[in-house]
Amino acid sequence: MDEPALPPCLLTYRFATAPAPLAIALGRTPATGVITAEALAGDDSVYCSEILVFVRIGPDPVDLSETTPDASVSTGRWAITDTRIVHGDDLGLLTGDYAQFTFDARDPADYLIDYSLVLGLTAAVNHAAGTFEYLVRETSGASRDAMIERQTSFSLEKRPPQFFLQNLVATAPEAPTVPRTAFANGAPVRLSWESNGTWFQLYLPSQTTPLYAGAATAYTLPAGLTSDTTFVLAGAMTGNSSGDTPSGGYRTLFLYEALTLGVSGADLAPRSVTATGALAGATVTAASVAAGSVATGTVTASARTTSQDLTVTGTADLHDLSTTGTTTLADATVSTHLVGATADMSLMAQPMFLPNRNAWYQAPTDGFVVGWASNQGHDLACAISASTGEVRAAATAAWFIMANPMRPVYGDASFVLPVRKGDRFVVNGPNDRDVRFVWQGLGAGVPVQVGLAAEPEAGTAEAPESAVVAFAQLIEQADGDGAARLRAALARLLEES
Repeated sequence: MDEPALPPCLLTYRFATAPAPLAIALGRTPATGVITAEALAGDDSVYCSEILVFVRIGPDPVDLSETTPDASVSTGRWAITDTRIVHGDDLGLLTGDYAQFTFDARDPADYLIDYSLVLGLTAAVNHAAGTFEYLVRETSGASRDAMIERQTSFSLEKRPPQFFLQNLVATAPEAPTVPRTAFANGAPVRLSWESNGTWFQLYLPSQTTPLYAGAATAYTLPAGLTSDTTFVLAGAMTGNSSGDTPSGGYRTLFLYEALTLGVSGADLAPRSVTATGALAGATVTAASVAAGSVATGTVTASARTTSQDLTVTGTADLHDLSTTGTTTLADATVSTHLVGATADMSLMAQPMFLPNRNAWYQAPTDGFVVGWASNQGHDLACAISASTGEVRAAATAAWFIMANPMRPVYGDASFVLPVRKGDRFVVNGPNDRDVRFVWQGLGAGVPVQVGLAAEPEAGTAEAPESAVVAFAQLIEQADGDGAARLRAALARLLEES
């Protein structure tokens, strides 16, 4: 006579995996997978003294791993008291070997589950894609005196590896597990990310040459930052392709992440200006100026001015002037527009934070909106978005607990949206989360707020794709002398969107 089935568990189990879904091993390359199961009591009082977890062991699609996983738990109130291999036939389960993990509350005072309890498994996932069983058997009840054995089974999935690039974060080198969004002027900054890609390029928006290119998933700036900066990370499943000659329409597939960092004590006014070409139509205020020629602008230097040819038709306030060519000074008011030069030049202005979320703005120039969200400590996902016309970008940030070692993982998320001069755009994000929107203009000007928008529901967003890809493609394609090419490419992109 078959034994009666056990009643279902009273605790609710919420799962997170890394990667999501779990990736199987390919070839000889190991595939480490992490499973966390949060045990929740909900609104009811639930007492629990012991939890057993079973997962199948073997090489088949219904097995998790060919070796015994490592167990962990998020709180010192519970302990891992036993790990063993058992046979399914002995437990009333399917035939096969199971890894059994026993988690016990250390003290009867901890039987009432009114605190965070998360069970973790770290496994070398086998080579067979499929669905495996995660079985939970708990001793629980509505009171200490009414606890009985209960059982619930969950199905989790393994798939072939999917290319991912995520969690671009900045930390101090001496504290690599504590993400930060702001740094002191000049303090070292360590950027790190998670990916199964094999080649990465890290860009600054004002540069067409990568700040970093390589296979590592971290990069440190020893000299730190002197002003608020937006980084764009490109990742690919390839090696260094700079010298390759593709054929047959081949193109490298990239994923992108963006991160904006603030700087306290930033150098908003330069201490010195050095240029090998001409500064034309510009206002220069600095402790010292050294240039090939300065023409048709306003120049203020409190220390030393050195140039080959100096022509200022605006206001000149110079100290310790030294020129080897013609010097022409006048006192006049002129505009500060930059006149084209034959040397390399930057089109991007200083990035700025948009003051309000859930608001409409009008773009003063062509530019980009960078959205960023962090969901530290929040169960419900944080959704952010921006749109202009028919073009829309969105991202969703989550938060979960990772095991072995047990630590929180902050689900930062970001996107990039291109905007044309004069167009209106809207940014949306919840007011109770850590959300930033940054304007990166292709020229001077401040977006003007023209209205308000409704706050979106938490946990909803549309997946970003075309805007981020387009932005990084523009960065890759631009040359040193490619100002016109960059603008033309942007115009084509916006027409196609």
